[in-house]
Amino acid sequence: MTFLSRLGSLSFAVTLSACSGTVSGTVSPTESPTEIRDIAPGVFSGLWQGFGTVVDCAGGPCGSYGRGGTSTPLFFRFEQDGDRVTGIFVLGSGLPQIFPQTYADVAGVVSNGELRVERSAGWPLLSDAVFQALIGGRLAGGFRIDIPDNPGSRMPLGGWVRYRLMDVKVSDRTSVGPAANFSGRWAGFYVARTCSETGSAVPSCETWVGRSRFFDITLAQIGNVVTGSERFDSIPLDGTVANDTLTLSGARTYSTAQTVAWERSSFTRDAAGRLTGTLSTRTRSLLSNGAVYSDMHMDRELVGVILVPPTQ
Repeated sequence: MTFLSRLGSLSFAVTLSACSGTVSGTVSPTESPTEIRDIAPGVFSGLWQGFGTVVDCAGGPCGSYGRGGTSTPLFFRFEQDGDRVTGIFVLGSGLPQIFPQTYADVAGVVSNGELRVERSAGWPLLSDAVFQALIGGRLAGGFRIDIPDNPGSRMPLGGWVRYRLMDVKVSDRTSVGPAANFSGRWAGFYVARTCSETGSAVPSCETWVGRSRFFDITLAQIGNVVTGSERFDSIPLDGTVANDTLTLSGARTYSTAQTVAWERSSFTRDAAGRLTGTLSTRTRSLLSNGAVYSDMHMDRELVGVILVPPTQ
């Protein structure tokens, strides 16, 4: 995937029109999160949701985004300690049927009521970002997304797109919450690190190691008890939290031929809404005579899994 197409995919189901400057889809830039908390100026901790509006561009991106007017949903989740702020940034993942394919870790310093964010290390390549937290829980300012040159693509010219924040507000009910609470929807990827297989099937472990797969679970926590489900295999999950670590397990049997199970897991989260840890899975398939066709065990590691805010 080229850098330009990757940036375009971040908009997901939002249709951008460079000529008319309109936005269509399941969300509107006039909509905003509810339950706004009245925070003091200069306080950046929390979840900020809204839209970024293109105000300028340079290079290849101008062919896709025009010179301005198009809008894309976005969110920031910040954690502030004194004048230091860390967190995550996702552009274009505010729609319920989509989970963020990627995000950027961000960090910055608050001075004179402004947060200046350092250039991000991941994708999107966020730079030249300056924000102001205003009375009433509003976030103002702007940022730039840098697109490196990609000579192998049909549109090789890199460049940048500059956004202005529009209707970005902080919401109480979707704030980051305490570090030990795992309630919510967590989405991203997991990668197979080890694999072993028995049975009569042609061995396939070598094709799985190092391969990533979508990770998408929704959890509810009451006390230290957690329940939930996994999206793609529809596995019911149960677990507990101890010492800020979540352990989950669950299984689903498809007729009598195949069982997919989470056997062991260990997850932790941070205040910015990142989930890390490991997961051991087992997939067991039987032949019609009851013989084992494949019994595969894999150890997986979470990659880029974040807490996704509900759509407002």
